[in-house]
Amino acid sequence: MKVFIGETIADGEVKGKLFLESDSMQFIIREYNGKVSEKGVEISKNIGYFTDIKSALNRLIRIKIMQSEATTLTGLHEDIARIEADIESKLTEFTSAERKLSALEEAIRDYEPMFDSSAQGLVAWIESTCPWIGEKEADARG
Repeated sequence: MKVFIGETIADGEVKGKLFLESDSMQFIIREYNGKVSEKGVEISKNIGYFTDIKSALNRLIRIKIMQSEATTLTGLHEDIARIEADIESKLTEFTSAERKLSALEEAIRDYEPMFDSSAQGLVAWIESTCPWIGEKEADARG
């Protein structure tokens, strides 16, 4: 799972994009700078590995606060409130996507014997059972 969190800014310029990613074991904060390796793989810098979402979010908040250009305590307080609200909305997107993926994985395990070896049955079942899959692709195609 990979969710865009925001941009990293240094010296008033956007330097990269932060993503919160997860696998079955951990949460990872990565920064992508838009560059691609010779092998065609997007280059990223790992900011940190975390065992729970709360630790990852606390680190993201600290990163964003350090980017603040506030010159007063009131300005910093406003920035912190805005940062927390923004990250909370991203977390909602992230947990929703994770729940959907988990439900899909469970459903596939339950119905796996029904699918033929060519996987066409699986694709048809996913398309009929999980309408959110492909929504973005359909939107992109216009």
